[in-house]
Amino acid sequence: MLKSQLIISDLCWDHVSMPVADWIQLPVLLHFSMQKQRKKQQRLAGDLTALNQSRKALTEKGKEEAIRIIETTELKNDRVLVVYLPDCHESLAGIIAGRIREKYHRPAFVLTGGETSAKGSGRSIESYSMYEELVKCADLMIQFGGHPMAAGLSIRRKKYRRIPET
Repeated sequence: MLKSQLIISDLCWDHVSMPVADWIQLPVLLHFSMQKQRKKQQRLAGDLTALNQSRKALTEKGKEEAIRIIETTELKNDRVLVVYLPDCHESLAGIIAGRIREKYHRPAFVLTGGETSAKGSGRSIESYSMYEELVKCADLMIQFGGHPMAAGLSIRRKKYRRIPET
C-alpha cells in the first residue's frame, strides 16, 4: 500500500540509492513525492532507477579510467594520487576518489574538466589530513574546503601541471 504522502528521506531510501538523491535535481524528487497515482509513481520510480543505473555505469567507467591512468603513468609512484578525468561529471568525482583510495590505500583526488578551471573531490586515509595539506597550497586554489578525510576544490587549469591547457 502506498503512503498518502512521501517525504524526501522515504524516497531516497525506499526507491533510489542516496547518491542518486544527491545527484539528481530536487524538483524530480518533489514531483515524484507529489504524485497521487500509483502508475505515475511507478513510472517515475523506474526513471529514477534507470538514472541510478546510469550513474553506477558512469562511476565504474570513471574508476576504470582513473586506474588506467595511474597504472600507465608516473602517478603510480605518488604519495597522493591526483587524477584528471576531463569528461567525468563533477558529481561523481568524490565517489571515484573514494574507490581509488580504497584500491591504493593512499589519499586520492579526482579532478574534472572545465573551460578554465578544474573541480575536484578528494578522499583520504587516517594518516593524511586532506584539509591541512590543501591549506599549505591554498594560493593555487580558486576555492577549497573540507575536513581531514575529504575535501573539495576548484583550481585553475594552468596551476595544475597535469591538466593540459586548451
